Amino acid sequence: YFERRLGSVVAGEWTLERLLGVGGMAAVYQARHRIGRRAAIKIMHPVVSRDADLRARFEQEAHAVNRFDHSGVVEVLDMDATEDGELFLVMELLEGDDLGRYLKQHGGIGSEQMLALTDELLDVLAAAHDAGIIHRDIKLDNLFVQNDGSLKVLDFGIARLRQTTGAGPKTQTGLTLGTLSYMAPEQVVGEEIDNRADLFAVGATMFRALAGRPIHVANTETEMVIKMMTQPAAPIATVIPDVAPGLAAVIDRALAFQRDDRYPDARCMQRDVQAVQSGAAPPFATAQLAALQALDDESPPTRRDG
Repeated sequence: YFERRLGSVVAGEWTLERLLGVGGMAAVYQARHRIGRRAAIKIMHPVVSRDADLRARFEQEAHAVNRFDHSGVVEVLDMDATEDGELFLVMELLEGDDLGRYLKQHGGIGSEQMLALTDELLDVLAAAHDAGIIHRDIKLDNLFVQNDGSLKVLDFGIARLRQTTGAGPKTQTGLTLGTLSYMAPEQVVGEEIDNRADLFAVGATMFRALAGRPIHVANTETEMVIKMMTQPAAPIATVIPDVAPGLAAVIDRALAFQRDDRYPDARCMQRDVQAVQSGAAPPFATAQLAALQALDDESPPTRRDG
C-alpha cells in the first residue's frame, strides 16, 4: 500500500517520491512541491485517521514543536488533509539516520560523540520543558543524527502539553504512553509525570546506545513491565566495566529509580554532561553520590539475632 502511493499527488501540490519510513500512526515520504521544493510528508494511516483522539494527537505534534523555537527540533511547516481525509504534516526534510539505525551502521558509538549528542538533546528538552512540554518518548528512534553530525529530536506526537486553552487532547489518569524500555517507573505505573521522566529516558537512551541493550532484559513484555516498575537500573559500569567514571555517574544519576534522586532539570544534567566533556567530574552527580553515601554511613546497622 505504502509503496503504491509513490508518484501520487497529495492535496494537489505534493508528489510523493520516496518512502522514508512507516510507524504505527503514519508513513513518512520524501515529496516534491509543484514549485520544486522538497519536504517530508507524514501521512496518517487511513484506519488511524478515523479515530478522533488519534487525529488530535497527530495534530498535537505540529502544535508542540511550534510552541518553542529550537534548531534541534524538526520543523513542522504545514498541516493539511488528503483527498480521502487523512491528515498529513509537511515537515523539514532531514538527511541522515535515526540513532538506532546509525548505531547499527557504525557498529556503536564512542563516549565523546554520545556526550555531544546528549548535550544537544538536553538543550532541546530544556527549551521544551520551559514551554510546558514533556516529550514522553525519548528513545533511539526519535533522535535523528544528520549528515553533519548534529541532532534533531523527532515525534512530539505524544508529548504532554501544559494546557493553556481547552483545546488539544488530554491524557486520562492511568493512561501510559511511551516506549516501555525507556520509561521511568512512575510513567510505567501511570502516575503523574514531570520533566524528570524525560531525563530518565535520556539516561536509558545513553545506556542502550553504549551498552547495546536496554536497562532491563526480559523475555516477555509482562516481565519487562514488572522489572521497569520494581527494579532500579544496574549501574552501567557493571555492564561496561571500562566506561569512564564521569560518564557513568551522569547515566546512573539520570536513571535513579526515585525521581527525587535524579537530576532536577535538563539544564542541571546538561551542565554535568558539559563538565565530563571538558574532562572534569560531573558536579551534581558527584555531590549527590557523596550525599547518598553519607546517609548510608549514618544509618544504624541492621540488627542480626543469633
